[in-house]
Amino acid sequence: MKIIQASRGRNGVAAVLAVGTVLMLLPAPHVDAWWACPSNDYKLQVSSNLVRCYIPPQTHFRAPEPCFPIAVDVDNSARDICESFLKPLSTGVKCPPGYVVNYRRGRDNCKQTTGAKHAAPTRRVR
Repeated sequence: MKIIQASRGRNGVAAVLAVGTVLMLLPAPHVDAWWACPSNDYKLQVSSNLVRCYIPPQTHFRAPEPCFPIAVDVDNSARDICESFLKPLSTGVKCPPGYVVNYRRGRDNCKQTTGAKHAAPTRRVR
């Protein structure tokens, strides 16, 4: 009742403004929450009211497993082979698990393509 009575007096407007100002200055932790991705590999993407952690598709290259001697671009087929002293034992170049041979002019290499990855933000920053 005292609040209602105070608002009817001369100082009523000033009291309401003072209470409103104090309430606006109080922190609101649930509104001020920020999130981060599970690891630094992910990039945080924000679109309107949706948030996600995203890694775009990537292609990795590396050298094939070593073999000596190596013959580059045999018969202009753009395929390298690991030669043997016995011709029937010659083989194509080998790649580590998860990689495939990327045939190209010059030295062949190994290629691995990973798809895009999505994750929900899991770490609370503030």
